[in-house]
This record gives sequence, C-alpha cells and structure tokens, in this order.
Amino acid sequence: MESDIKTTDEKKRNPYKMRVILRSISRNISTPAANTTILDDIISNEAEGMHINTMEDYICALRKIYVVEDLPAWSPKLRSKTAIRTSEIRHFTDPAIAAYFLGASAKDLEYDSNTFGLLFESMVIRDLRVYTQALNGDLYQYNDKNGFGS
Repeated sequence: MESDIKTTDEKKRNPYKMRVILRSISRNISTPAANTTILDDIISNEAEGMHINTMEDYICALRKIYVVEDLPAWSPKLRSKTAIRTSEIRHFTDPAIAAYFLGASAKDLEYDSNTFGLLFESMVIRDLRVYTQALNGDLYQYNDKNGFGS
C-alpha cells in the first residue's frame, strides 16, 4: 500500500501516520464522523500529533487509490420541509481493512455486536455499490433529524 499511495501524486508519506489514520477511520467506520472527529481520535489515541491538513491529504490519497469511499447523503427537493443530515459516511472499499486495523478476529466480533454491525453495514454498502454501478445507478444514505435512516 505504501508504494500505491506514493504513485498517486509522487508525495512521500509517513507509513506510521498512514497506519494511524487508517486505524482511526476503522474506529469510525459506517458513521458520519467528520475529519475533525477523526483528528480528535488520532490525537487522543496516539503519542504523535498531526495537523488536519496533513490528515486530509492522506485521506485524499486513500480515496485516489480506492481504499476509502464516502457515501453521500440523499437530498430531498429544495423546498422540502424534511430536515435531513447531509454528512457523508466513510467506508472502506473492503470492510476487512477496518477489521485488520482494529485487530478484530471473528471471535472478537462475536462478542462485540456493535462493531460487527458497523462492519456488516459497510460490507452491505460495498455490495450495493457494485450492483448499482452495474445498473449505472447511484447509492446514497439517509438520516433525518430523528436519527432514522442509514
């Protein structure tokens, strides 16, 4: 992966920082975690600090090589009275990446149904993307002000 990241724009990136970012994204998989949330997680869990611009550059590189994909929010008509959340939800193109960076074994997931559910949701999104792309469709997520949707 380190060589793939470098070939996207020829920038040299720190492998440690990349692992830290991937671990934090893994902890926040299938959630509308903003980049500031990811950065706060990194700062609170790692000895080394990081600037938000650095983190965003790394995430951009991960998008370019199709390691992470954000699922955009569906938007109602412009004049709709419906209040929905418009944050994107970040997923890995393969949720096994998140399981790896979380150090989650099958046994671990058996006892942690919340993490299992988030990884399963990400796997479903991955499969739905494959099917909708084959039909030239688009996939969106929905969350309203009451927390309904997904």
